[in-house]
Amino acid sequence: MIVLGIRESPENLALRVLVASATAKRDSTEHVIFTGGAGETGASEARAMRDLWPSASKANVTFHLEEDSQSTCQNSLYSIPILQRIAQQQKRSIDRVLVVTNDFHVPRTKLLFEQVFATEGVSHIFVDTLAAPTVADERASLFRNEFAWLEQSKLKLLLEQMTNRPFRLPSKQRIEQARSELRNLETTVL
Repeated sequence: MIVLGIRESPENLALRVLVASATAKRDSTEHVIFTGGAGETGASEARAMRDLWPSASKANVTFHLEEDSQSTCQNSLYSIPILQRIAQQQKRSIDRVLVVTNDFHVPRTKLLFEQVFATEGVSHIFVDTLAAPTVADERASLFRNEFAWLEQSKLKLLLEQMTNRPFRLPSKQRIEQARSELRNLETTVL
């Protein structure tokens, strides 16, 4: 399981951790990667999420902190070495990850993780997502922001400039699929 940080909203961060911990407990998840770097306060999102994780759900879970990322692209890119380390320690390949984020962020998260994993040669890892709810008074603005980012030129910016690497860009069809998923979520949630 990979839990994504969110700097702008401590409430949404807490909701991600709550949903992730309940799911991890139910599914007997062994490894959880918290990914998110430090903001202006100096504390990393990864460390904040680990600290928010309920004590009762900590048994039998190994936590991994990725504290350098500043974007969803970097969340995915910087999680790959951790996934590879886990696979090496377990002497088996990882074929699926569950990425936890808020509902408004799911389509873009899945799209970006797929693109980064494909570019980095780990496309055999299936990316599944788990949606935490979004704080009600932030939903409309967060959905609008996501639509703005789901455009070819903005995704190019995210994939290449945020990681300083050349990445394969998603097809226009895949972007439209993500936009359609976001529209469906918006009508369901709002």
